[in-house]
Amino acid sequence: MPVITTLIQNLGLTRQQADVYLAALELGESTVQELARKSGVKRTSIYNFIDELKKRQLLFETTRKKRSVFGAATPQQLLELSKVRLKELESSLPQLMAINNRSLKKPRVTF
Repeated sequence: MPVITTLIQNLGLTRQQADVYLAALELGESTVQELARKSGVKRTSIYNFIDELKKRQLLFETTRKKRSVFGAATPQQLLELSKVRLKELESSLPQLMAINNRSLKKPRVTF
């Protein structure tokens, strides 16, 4: 597995999603069929998750000659996605610390 695919997967994408993103980045604007051919992911599988990639703003959709074509967002968008995920984790850290149950000395109550 190429290192770049692993890095993209660490942002919360599946391997197939990462492969499709990299194919779109390399091809520029392309159809789903071209993305499938380049990425090695089945065309029907791409239709299952392409909306999620658009929602994350990693792919954008335009129309060319009555056909939908997809293009990849810039690699800087990956950095922004990573920053958002880090901020979400930082904001939930106090809640996670509050439910942390690893105290070595737990108080005991006896009757």
